[in-house]
Amino acid sequence: PGRLAVMGYCFGGGKAIRYTTARQPSAATVVCYGSPLADVAALRSLAAAGSPGVCSVWGADDVQFPSGVRTKWAEALAEAGVASD
Repeated sequence: PGRLAVMGYCFGGGKAIRYTTARQPSAATVVCYGSPLADVAALRSLAAAGSPGVCSVWGADDVQFPSGVRTKWAEALAEAGVASD
């Protein structure tokens, strides 16, 4: 009770992280092949609200979200203090 997770796939993955940072920062977020949000200030809202974290799912050889994009995403989450997997 009282716990919420937001999950999205592809277009929905990008929407999931944008929704939780803007509207439901205490929720856990699962991003499956969604456009990552590297805005550290926005991501800090998750840590400040006590979000349990963000789980990201991408393929290792995904050309739409290459390793550089995923690395920048992971660095932004770390800088914002958001637990991630």
